[in-house]
Amino acid sequence: MSIIFKPKIKGSYEDLIIPPTKSMLERKPKRDYNSWSASEFECLASLRAMNTSYNDIGALLGRSPATCGWMVHDRQLNLEISQLRKKLTGEIMNNFRGKL
Repeated sequence: MSIIFKPKIKGSYEDLIIPPTKSMLERKPKRDYNSWSASEFECLASLRAMNTSYNDIGALLGRSPATCGWMVHDRQLNLEISQLRKKLTGEIMNNFRGKL
């Protein structure tokens, strides 16, 4: 009986190399970005000033409620919304006082 060394590790791994594929960025479908117009921002601010919910605003503008909420946060429309709210409240109160 002789002891013969038979290596179990392959000499070459070239057959196991996977050919390069496209990167993940190239695989993503190209999306058509629907940007916001200035009139949509004005409409969003006016509707929020009237205390309309994001669900209703999203349905009116054809966008998701989360997108509407994010645009208020991202564009910092809270100041404009509060100013519009004060203006609307003032107009209502002036009309009410004028009728008394």
